[in-house]
Amino acid sequence: MRTSWMITVAIISISLAILVIGYVSVSIVMHGRIITPFAIVKKDDIVKKTVKLSELRDREYIICRWARVTGYNYELVMDERGIRSNSFCRVSGIELEGKLAYEFLISDNYFVFYIVDKKEYVDSELEQHVTEYIASGWDVLYPVRRQALFVFAPQYVLVSDLSDR
Repeated sequence: MRTSWMITVAIISISLAILVIGYVSVSIVMHGRIITPFAIVKKDDIVKKTVKLSELRDREYIICRWARVTGYNYELVMDERGIRSNSFCRVSGIELEGKLAYEFLISDNYFVFYIVDKKEYVDSELEQHVTEYIASGWDVLYPVRRQALFVFAPQYVLVSDLSDR
């Protein structure tokens, strides 16, 4: 009886040690950069705060996700009338592809673009109807999603999320 108890304690101890070693290993290096587990975000690390849908009153906006699709740069999730959509669009006036890190763009974040104009035309190369929005500003819809496992700052875009860091 005592031997089985000692074996159980040994198995639990070894399992916990493996879990801790794995956690520390994954936490140290991810995507080629060092990540501190449960990092405390300093004010100097914050680029901008995210927004919630309830904060977007009295502004004309669209909600998009970044897309890697021929001829378009975004998937339109909600149009300017508040109608859900699954179409693709072009957004000009704002170039997030050069400002934000690739890992941030592909992390399924939703972007709010404040639009000033909308154009619809037939693109001769694509041979199809194209909707293009001209944006004057942008925000990220809460919460921020990241490829890294241990960065807990869902309400902020950080310096580490930029491409020119």
